[in-house]
Amino acid sequence: MNVLGQTLKLKMTKDYYVMGQFSKFVPRGAIALSTSASFDIEVEQKIATAVFLKPDHSRTVIIYNGFPQHGNDTVDFTSGESWTGQVYRESMMTWVLPLVKG
Repeated sequence: MNVLGQTLKLKMTKDYYVMGQFSKFVPRGAIALSTSASFDIEVEQKIATAVFLKPDHSRTVIIYNGFPQHGNDTVDFTSGESWTGQVYRESMMTWVLPLVKG
């Protein structure tokens, strides 16, 4: 968030929205799971995925697509589960997945 000059108007930056995404969907006590899903051409052109196991054993997947076109992301878990969905161009999205069984 930036304060613009003497007008004291606020400009919400990308960092503001990224922090909001994580603070809304990743509670205290969540554990970051290891991921290997990232494809990077340049600094801004990539798909990056962060996965968290929450204290209630549900999962949160936060995906960033820096490409100028839509894409698909698949998250495979060691349990054998697999989740796939469309990730819109130049966006960040969140999947809230059900409780881990077992």
